[in-house]
Amino acid sequence: MSESSYWERFWQRRTSRRRLLKGVVLGAGGIAAAAAVGCEEEAGAPPPPQPSPGPRGIPQIPSGLYFTPTPAPETSRGGMIRFFGYDALVFDTLDPHQTQFGPTYNGHASVFSKILMYTSHDTLEKVPDLAESMPEVVDKVTYIIKLRRGVKFHDTPEIRQRFPAVAGRELTAEDVKFSWERQKTKGAIVNPQAPRAVLYYRASQYEVIDKIEVVDPYTLRVTLKEPNVAFLHYLADSNAFIVAKELVDAQKEEMGEPGRMVGTGPFMWGELVPLNRMVMRRNPNWFGWGQPQLGRPWLDGWTSFFFADYATHESQFRQKRVDILGSTEDADQVVRLKDQIPELNISLDPPTSGWVNSRLKVYCAPFNDWRVRRALHLAIDRQLMLEGMFRGHGVLQPPVGRAISRWALPEDELARIPGYRTGPEREQDLREARQLYDAAGRPPIRIGVADLPTYIPSYAPQFVVQLKRVFGDDADIRQSPERPMTYVQIAQALLRGCEELPMSLGYDNGWIDLDDWVYPYFHSRGPKNSFWEQPAGTSTFDAELDKLLEAQRRETDENKRRDLGFQIQRYLLGMDLKTPGKVASPDELARRRAAHARLDYIAPQGITVWWPYLKNRTAWPWFGNAHWFAIVWLDKNDPSYQGRPA
Repeated sequence: MSESSYWERFWQRRTSRRRLLKGVVLGAGGIAAAAAVGCEEEAGAPPPPQPSPGPRGIPQIPSGLYFTPTPAPETSRGGMIRFFGYDALVFDTLDPHQTQFGPTYNGHASVFSKILMYTSHDTLEKVPDLAESMPEVVDKVTYIIKLRRGVKFHDTPEIRQRFPAVAGRELTAEDVKFSWERQKTKGAIVNPQAPRAVLYYRASQYEVIDKIEVVDPYTLRVTLKEPNVAFLHYLADSNAFIVAKELVDAQKEEMGEPGRMVGTGPFMWGELVPLNRMVMRRNPNWFGWGQPQLGRPWLDGWTSFFFADYATHESQFRQKRVDILGSTEDADQVVRLKDQIPELNISLDPPTSGWVNSRLKVYCAPFNDWRVRRALHLAIDRQLMLEGMFRGHGVLQPPVGRAISRWALPEDELARIPGYRTGPEREQDLREARQLYDAAGRPPIRIGVADLPTYIPSYAPQFVVQLKRVFGDDADIRQSPERPMTYVQIAQALLRGCEELPMSLGYDNGWIDLDDWVYPYFHSRGPKNSFWEQPAGTSTFDAELDKLLEAQRRETDENKRRDLGFQIQRYLLGMDLKTPGKVASPDELARRRAAHARLDYIAPQGITVWWPYLKNRTAWPWFGNAHWFAIVWLDKNDPSYQGRPA
């Protein structure tokens, strides 16, 4: 189905569809702004994509920078941008190298810097952040990285009192080396007995490094163990933050306290009141991506209030107590608001790279039987989930999400894969699902459900009912435990044996490069591989899949690498690798331990409105891009600014 015909059908349905769920999801990553003023783009970089016409004339905006930012005049500098989001929701840890919880990344992205950064998740363009220029590629395994001079860590009286050796000091190559070696040597891949080892979820990125040499205070020479085409991506990834050694509690091996959030980014840590608000303050001594004379950030900071129900959110937006409003659950409400206040800006944002899925422990009964896993994959009605959670406003999710369209399976291919098909072919899938479940002995199925966003537990009963309609009302399928689980509880349960949470239903965070979508989850050494019992690196999860995952890291031809990515996704979805559109044989599916180990469902796509006084706003697929608030500003001369509370 084409994108345009999809949206025509969507808007036709909206006028008669009864609202199913309440609430709003405003991913803070969806309100970050982007700029490349003062950044050196890679030579020969293609022009950024532009907004395209959407339903009712609503522009569909690309991810990242798609415009030339307008500088803030002196008369419009200062002020705090305010919005609703999930940033104040902290589930695991504030340690930037250990957390895997998406909302936390926005605070980190404001406070900490990286070697490189993305200006677009569509074109995948990267530019220097802490680096003075793009790294020099000496040969297939050797990189020279030169750092900007004069980059200073945050400096306040509180920081001076607690961390006098860090406050205001210059960032050097030693900080970079420490940040990388910390994740390489403390993670479970290399050192499973290290404190908090299992929490280094990006360890697979840094294990590829053989040697880090500090040439001088501003230069590093990095040697990889073997060629890895994703290495430059690792330097720009959402969590590739550089920290000071002094900030890590050596006894606990963590830096999870708010007072340790000291970096070199455009904003300083202000306040975190869990389930209430997160506040970031302007860093007056920021290096400004090499152009400090521009005086960025132009804001005094930003405040993210914990998400509210849509009615509260809209009320606050109308009063200009928040500057932006978005919804993934009921786009009609946002469009109606635009109809009532024509001056508002509106956009259809990119699909998020966060998505709803289930993880299965394939070493636990009944999920050690491929027939049960495939039966669930075929039985689950993804279109119904799309309607029930987002009123049809989203996309179906392959193993690599639509947010990163370069690596995702083509839409037309996905539409032909069993489990994603509609019409008469859907009936074939349901018949096969029933046959497989019966052949496996009709085992009980227990599902642990995440507590947030609220539409997850709200939809869970319908999820169970829908499965029973396929397998029979007598099928023993239920939510267990009966109460929704926090993501900390889910993460902990996934690391324990078969007695806890053999199947989850909740959100997962997506990324930017193909490698991050597949290697950490499915490789035998992957730090996010929760599907099997063995500690990382002690035995093999799926040898054939390992070969594909390693091959995509080495392949320098982008088209060939994309094809490897497609093969990996087909492998996970139970498809034959040699014959497009053909399902793998039962014998082959029985050998693939990774087949249907994770069931991917849907991802939301939001519509957003914002007041005209908010300048340089753009969208990102998910969290971790709040450093781009550095170029956002509030136009105090715009007529719409009148009446905005200070």
